Amino acid sequence: MDCFRIKRVIVRYGNNEVADNISDFLYLKGRNIYELNLSKEARYIQESYPSYKKVRLIRFPPDLLIIDFIKRKPLAFIKSTRFFLIDESSTLFECLKTTEELNLPQIIGLERKVFAAKYGTKLYIPEVVLALDIIKKTKSNRQLKDYKIKRVDVSTLSNASIFVLVPNGLLDYTKGQSPDMGDDLEVRIGQEDIDNKIKILATLFNQARNDLGNIKYIDLRFKEPVIKFK
Repeated sequence: MDCFRIKRVIVRYGNNEVADNISDFLYLKGRNIYELNLSKEARYIQESYPSYKKVRLIRFPPDLLIIDFIKRKPLAFIKSTRFFLIDESSTLFECLKTTEELNLPQIIGLERKVFAAKYGTKLYIPEVVLALDIIKKTKSNRQLKDYKIKRVDVSTLSNASIFVLVPNGLLDYTKGQSPDMGDDLEVRIGQEDIDNKIKILATLFNQARNDLGNIKYIDLRFKEPVIKFK
């Protein structure tokens, strides 16, 4: 029956904001709302929009179709022929902001391995898997949540390192002071036993929080941590 042909298409982002690219989906109008294969059509649309984690189609009979776009949450960014964002599923997607605006760690040491990468590419190479694992476990550690990772260097897996931006000394935040950020502190982690090394790092940062600005690097690749002072 003609009353079950799609007459209206609404496109929404994850926050229910109505999109302005409705013209991209006018081809759906006029099709029977019950004969439309929603999952197949969602997969087709997502191939054209790799910046979104999921596309969901919802039908409201007799003639309304809603397309929901769920955005990817970036964990870091990398540089190939251009800058890409990358999420926890190792998927590359479009970087709309400048690197200064991103406030995300940069994964470095991948230049040859991700040459000519494209949007929607999934990077399952060991270097990327390791870098994302380090970032996720550092962010999930309650004692390290206030420390910002600037870079993760995975040019050599056995020497994988993170560079953490640390404040110069302990501040009295009750007086509204802004942190005086010092140099990046290098932490050499390697590729083994990441869980335990992150816990050790949290303990070291807690013990030396007043003196982190005087540390040149911390090496966690050995049985006992090595701290090199400036």
